[in-house]
Amino acid sequence: MTYYPSECNKAYPANATGPFPPECNSCVVEAYQQLVSITQQMEEAARQENWEATLALGQSYVHEVEVLRNKANFQPGNKAEKELCSHLLRQVLMHDAAVRDAISPQMKRLSQLLHMRNQQKKMVKAYTGIKLAG
Repeated sequence: MTYYPSECNKAYPANATGPFPPECNSCVVEAYQQLVSITQQMEEAARQENWEATLALGQSYVHEVEVLRNKANFQPGNKAEKELCSHLLRQVLMHDAAVRDAISPQMKRLSQLLHMRNQQKKMVKAYTGIKLAG
């Protein structure tokens, strides 16, 4: 499902058909569904070690969270909608945790490489200093 911020000002009719219960009448559900979709794609990209796609999807995720945060009318309306949003948020968190798990070994490796590079720089600087002094 594609989410367009301009649609969030429209109310869905009570009998609207879609991926969420008809009693949900605001765009907040669609926004949360978009976040689930993005995090699910991020998880798949991270598992495939497609870091460029993971990063691009991460930027989309941040954008969608900001859209959701900046819309005052993005509040679940009734109990069913609140429960659905809670379920969707748990899915987002589950995918986020899986992305972090997939990225963690690569981040550790990158950290080690940067540490080794810094150590090499220090050694070259120290060696250069000794060479110039001698």
